[in-house]
Amino acid sequence: MIVGLDLETTGVNPKKCDILEIALVGVKSNLTEVFSFHSLCRTEKPFKVWVAASKVHGITPRVLEGVPSWGELKPVVEQLLSFRPLLIVGHNVVRYDSVILRQHGIKAVDCCTFVDTMTELVKPGEKWLKLEEAAKKFGVESPGEAHTALHDVWLSLKVAKAAGFLEEL
Repeated sequence: MIVGLDLETTGVNPKKCDILEIALVGVKSNLTEVFSFHSLCRTEKPFKVWVAASKVHGITPRVLEGVPSWGELKPVVEQLLSFRPLLIVGHNVVRYDSVILRQHGIKAVDCCTFVDTMTELVKPGEKWLKLEEAAKKFGVESPGEAHTALHDVWLSLKVAKAAGFLEEL
């Protein structure tokens, strides 16, 4: 199973931030959707701690009113990541998203393979590309608003496909 993964969070340090939005999209190698899960996630961190992150993704405390907590979302995420074999695709998924999920108790990320569209598209010594730059490089049209988890999942999957990372599956 191929699963696109993206998180929007309260900060840039994966060992200290909370999840504010999560998207998981299961696809076949031709990008036919098998399942899609997307949710905002309530945090207890005070807004002053994550106001800078809010300027990137646009999520505010008001948007999070009445949405599920991580405790409510965790069982669903665990189930969706229980497929074996599992290939997780995302932009900076190895050093960021998977670390955050591990910090939040999701052990399934320890038993899978990754395609990281940030690190695998550059040669040693080259500067990594932002997701939108990688899409442009491979002629992939952006499906909507950047820095929303669902948008970034689909864009990562399309970039991985265009770059040939999903051909052998």
